[in-house]
Amino acid sequence: MSNKEMVSKMVKGEMTNSEAEQLYNRLNSRSEREIIDDLKELDFENLINTEECLEDFLDTMSELEDSEENKRSIESTEKALEYLKIAIKERMKEMIAAEHKLKELVQSR
Repeated sequence: MSNKEMVSKMVKGEMTNSEAEQLYNRLNSRSEREIIDDLKELDFENLINTEECLEDFLDTMSELEDSEENKRSIESTEKALEYLKIAIKERMKEMIAAEHKLKELVQSR
């Protein structure tokens, strides 16, 4: 299964723990740019939903025991959230640019 398919499966909440671990290991070896570009390929609504889920997860984790494992989970979730926010921001810029281009085309007719 490709990274894109695995990330899409994760976003939909259909991923098993072992698949999530495999995806984590695969994505961990990629550059930040590659990860962000993969995320940008996802449906925009899924990006927003995933961002909300990660923020909810962080809220929940911050209320739990202050263990080393929880700290690592929080750090990794914050990193994922950072990637998502970059991907969303870039997708929004692309959509705005496409809208401006469309307006230019319509006005030139």
